[in-house]
Amino acid sequence: MPLKIRQEQFEALKKPPEDQFVCNIQQALVEKYPHCLPRFPDAIQKRIVRNMLDRARYRGLASQAALAAFAELMMAIAPNFDEQPDINQAISALPDEDREAEFHRLAETLPAQVWKAAESTIETLPLYLSSGQINLPLLEKTQAALPLLLWDRQDLEMQALAQSSYDQANALGIIENNDAPITCAVWQTLYGKDYNNQTVHAWLKDIFDHQRSPKMIIAMLKFRIMLDHKRWV
Repeated sequence: MPLKIRQEQFEALKKPPEDQFVCNIQQALVEKYPHCLPRFPDAIQKRIVRNMLDRARYRGLASQAALAAFAELMMAIAPNFDEQPDINQAISALPDEDREAEFHRLAETLPAQVWKAAESTIETLPLYLSSGQINLPLLEKTQAALPLLLWDRQDLEMQALAQSSYDQANALGIIENNDAPITCAVWQTLYGKDYNNQTVHAWLKDIFDHQRSPKMIIAMLKFRIMLDHKRWV
């Protein structure tokens, strides 16, 4: 799978300072993937980009070209693409002496079905987590992610919201997907006291059809949030 951000774009910049590098990545991703970052204010976009670069460094990557490629894969494939078992194993097995070059070759050496599998299990939660939060329990990850997702509602008690959304995802039987609590939190917040009232929101009956998988329920709920509030979750 070819990468869309050209390596030479970043090499030509001769390793700019970190803040400028973040801005360069942000601009490139905004232009190529307008469905995500532009839904956030500029400051939040930069925090998300820093999280993406943090995740790449957590995976042992260091050069700006490799960091840019990793960030692009988080957008082009899935923010959690590196958790797909075959991709995870391939990244973990990269040799230290030529790690960046070998990482670039993964896009060509791993079979197409591996990348499709990563796309099919997409979760956006990694976008909102720094490297120090990657291995936290899901409840704590949810709490860490909410200030970015709900940047305009800093009056909320995020710890209480994280707990209530986590409990709701568990009660709904969709907790197996790591995006379930953050999606429930945004749903609760943006739709107000009647968020779960099927009389007010008739579309809830269709989304929470008992025959739907947790993955489908979350995807449909995210789509509804985007449709009604123009918000990315």
